[in-house]
Amino acid sequence: VFGGNPDLDCRAVSMGQGQEVHARRLLQQFMSTGGWALLQNCHLGLNFLDELLNTILTTESVHDDFRLWMTTEVHKDFPINLLQVSIKFTNEPPQGIKAGLKRTFTGITQDFLDVSNMPQWKPMLYAVAFLHTTVQERRKFGPLGWNIPYEYNNADLNSSMQFVQNHIDDMDLKKGVSWSTVRYMLGEVHYGG
Repeated sequence: VFGGNPDLDCRAVSMGQGQEVHARRLLQQFMSTGGWALLQNCHLGLNFLDELLNTILTTESVHDDFRLWMTTEVHKDFPINLLQVSIKFTNEPPQGIKAGLKRTFTGITQDFLDVSNMPQWKPMLYAVAFLHTTVQERRKFGPLGWNIPYEYNNADLNSSMQFVQNHIDDMDLKKGVSWSTVRYMLGEVHYGG
């Protein structure tokens, strides 16, 4: 429910090649009829942003229920005028291992913790969470140690936890955890670089 109104329309456009046409149409519609427009990845449509600012500032009549939301990555060419007339929100990762682990564990439900009764499950889940938090914490050092800069996110954590769950479910009880497989998958595939 957006703005307390269950009938309010909310639509998104992911900016990039040729998406300016769709963004323009959505803005024109919502500025006159009301609704929330989300322009995602605005750093991929920088040429459109000057036009967007001009449209917002020169349109005489805007519906009271119109809202424009934008997401972007940091970009040196992002129009400063647009930033100055905007309300800005940021979602920064927490500072420190303790705060990072706490944030990581808030996304893990009790049902997921109870998905396996194998004794290796919870310690391995903690190890994956600790690895993910450590990788996120070291981003402040830039690409040092990695070939390509990459923003590790919850999708990486989720795929790693899913791998560990599948590995434990499929393991031979007599042989136990294949640590070479786990090390390779997590260290080289999921968080490699």
